[in-house]
Amino acid sequence: MKCAYCGQAEVDGVDRCPVCGKSKNSLHGRLVNWITKKYLEAQEARSPKAAPMSQPTRLELPPTAQEPAPEKTPAKKPEYNSSARDGFRMTVAQVHKLPGLGVGATGMVEGAEVFMGMEITVSTAYGQPFPLEVANVLKDGELQEIAVPGEEATILFKNTPQELHPGDLLNAPPL
Repeated sequence: MKCAYCGQAEVDGVDRCPVCGKSKNSLHGRLVNWITKKYLEAQEARSPKAAPMSQPTRLELPPTAQEPAPEKTPAKKPEYNSSARDGFRMTVAQVHKLPGLGVGATGMVEGAEVFMGMEITVSTAYGQPFPLEVANVLKDGELQEIAVPGEEATILFKNTPQELHPGDLLNAPPL
C-alpha cells in the first residue's frame, strides 16, 4: 500500500514512509491508511475488471433446470356478480353462423354478466320466446368464460336456435 500522506512510496512492512517520513503507526496515519484501503477495495469491486469475463452477471443468466423460469400469472378473470339487481339483457346486433362453433349472436352486454352454461330466453318479434343455453362467449374473437356489462360480445349457443334475427332480445332474469 502506498503512503497515505504523499502517495509516492510503499509503506507495507515499514513504520515510516521513506519519502515523507510520516509514521503509519500514528493514530491519524492508521485512520488515513484504513480509509484509503477501504476506498481502494470499493473501487476495485466496482471496476469491470473485478468480475471475471467468463462469469456473466446474474441478470444475464438464462433459466436452467435447477432454477425454473418465473411463472406468468394468468390474467384475473372477472367473477360473476350474483348480486346483480338487473337480469342479463342483450339486443342482437348480428347473427353469425360460425363453422365448427354453431350459431352466435353479437351485441352489447347489459344489466348483468353472461357466462358459459347460463340459461337465457330469446324474445323475438317473429314468434314465441324460446330458451337457450350459453355454450361459449367470444370477445374480440377469443373464447372467454364471461362477458361483463358494457362489453360487446358474441354468445354461442349449445342448442341451435329456432330462428335468431338482429333486433331480438336475449335475456335472463336476475338471480
